[in-house]
Amino acid sequence: MGSPYRRADLTLKGSWIPELPGFAWQDLHSKSDNGRYLALVAWEFSDNNNPGFRIVVIDKKDKAVRQSKRIAGCCQSIDIADSRITFETYNVIAMSKLADCESPAK
Repeated sequence: MGSPYRRADLTLKGSWIPELPGFAWQDLHSKSDNGRYLALVAWEFSDNNNPGFRIVVIDKKDKAVRQSKRIAGCCQSIDIADSRITFETYNVIAMSKLADCESPAK
């Protein structure tokens, strides 16, 4: 069974093509209503293969690229509106990180 999260090859066109970090890109993006911003999702795995991502925003007007810190989990959706980015994540926890539960007293 394959992953529901897909990798994407990124191709940008236009009069200004920004220099982007060499990330592996997820197939999610969002564009602001006025066309100024484009939000992209970049995969970032930790040393022990825990999934995570960064949000990379291209600002067409200021010709700038900004990125978030690493966010744990897998991005399920992203939306950019009113100068805010909303996203949903699917989080993963390793079984080895779970603690033993105490048995209820009888």
